[in-house]
Amino acid sequence: MTAPGPLLDAHVHVWDTAVLDYPWLSAVPELPRRALPADVDRAEGRTTRTIFVEADRAPDQAVAEAEWVDAAPWPELAGIVAFADLTASIGLDDLAAIDRVVGIRHSLQGVPVERWNTAALADGLRELARRGLTFDACVRHTQLPTLAALLEQAPETRIVLDHLGKPPVDAGLDTPAGRAWHDAVRRLAALPHVHVKLSGLAAETRDATAYARHADAFIAAAVDAFGPARAMIGSDWPVSARLGVGTTMECARRGTRIVAASPFNSGLLATRRPAPGALYDYRPAPPELIAKVERMAAVCEKHGVELPTAALHFPLRLPQVVSVVVGTARASAVTENLARIAADVPEELWAELQTP
Repeated sequence: MTAPGPLLDAHVHVWDTAVLDYPWLSAVPELPRRALPADVDRAEGRTTRTIFVEADRAPDQAVAEAEWVDAAPWPELAGIVAFADLTASIGLDDLAAIDRVVGIRHSLQGVPVERWNTAALADGLRELARRGLTFDACVRHTQLPTLAALLEQAPETRIVLDHLGKPPVDAGLDTPAGRAWHDAVRRLAALPHVHVKLSGLAAETRDATAYARHADAFIAAAVDAFGPARAMIGSDWPVSARLGVGTTMECARRGTRIVAASPFNSGLLATRRPAPGALYDYRPAPPELIAKVERMAAVCEKHGVELPTAALHFPLRLPQVVSVVVGTARASAVTENLARIAADVPEELWAELQTP
């Protein structure tokens, strides 16, 4: 068997909150405050070249971020995909002065498509082509049809679709949402200037079972649509290593076993229906989360299972989880939880919970 060759990792983030401002990190405690080039996962030495992708620092620090990365001790760094606002093209001259800047990413995933300034975005894309820069498109699967219509207006600009267009991993390919993603991806693949980045799926779900069941189909569909020559691999380090199923995947690779704690999320999942004043992560649960749990409880009841029973069983669906630790304030709860953990939960319940 031929040994795997060297790799180019097409999607890596680094940051240091002591150097630049990353407001979004304050809401993501799972990620480190410093993720430096020396810390990057190099696939046991096989990664010999790396592309840095902007890490959503404060908007006015885009050039400073690119300069900081360019000056960092990072021998594998082959290129920088920096941030610039496509609708204004501000900062492009300064970024052009940095030789390793090869592309631009202006993330649109958080902007509803009805608010996209399509004409200005198209002008910005054409400006990138004039400067010889690529564009990384970061959107969610529901935005792909609008993205396709935009990219059709800039055929001269080389485009990279980040993270396969963030498909609905929990739902799977053979669902309405999955088929809509597939249709949109094939429309994008019909544009010869669009490429796809096989990256980021681990961060799109917290359900390792759904990931194991569905991720390969999305990857195969993307490669089939674009072809290997227009597909590239990206680790999305450290985001996909720490968020979603990234941590459990790393535990599986290392043979590490997991003890899952607090399955009731501070009480939100401890009763058949959310109780008045229910807590989530030790704070009052927001109304939209209460509504989501109400829908989950209804699905559980449909299958003859109480919500707390499902909450206890859910972590054990991961093969790496060997035990569940439950906090309790009364002795009778121990007996209740032992009965719940001994109960049967039908597979159909999990399938329905994963359906959007």
